[in-house]
Amino acid sequence: MTITISTPEPTPEPSPESFQLTADHVTLGQLLKIVGIIGSGGEAKLFLAQDVVSVNGEPESRRGRKLRAGDLVELGVFGNYNIEGEATVLDDNTSTDDTGSAGPTR
Repeated sequence: MTITISTPEPTPEPSPESFQLTADHVTLGQLLKIVGIIGSGGEAKLFLAQDVVSVNGEPESRRGRKLRAGDLVELGVFGNYNIEGEATVLDDNTSTDDTGSAGPTR
């Protein structure tokens, strides 16, 4: 009698879903609410305390963490999200007043 033990083929991880920014950033708490993982912003703190969440491979528990284009958010069984969007880039000629100063004038 011969016993054959076979190991299952590894299941490939699903591709991350895309999350399109409408501003320069979104907070981690906002993302959780927008994608429907939590029902209200107040649930974010509890969710992040109970579930393993990482941003760009690093554990993250701050609901106010700013997510920008290029970030990868891993939410365990809830899926992964690629943050996509256009980053706002200011050139050297951009200013907010006639003096070229970006700060308030006095």
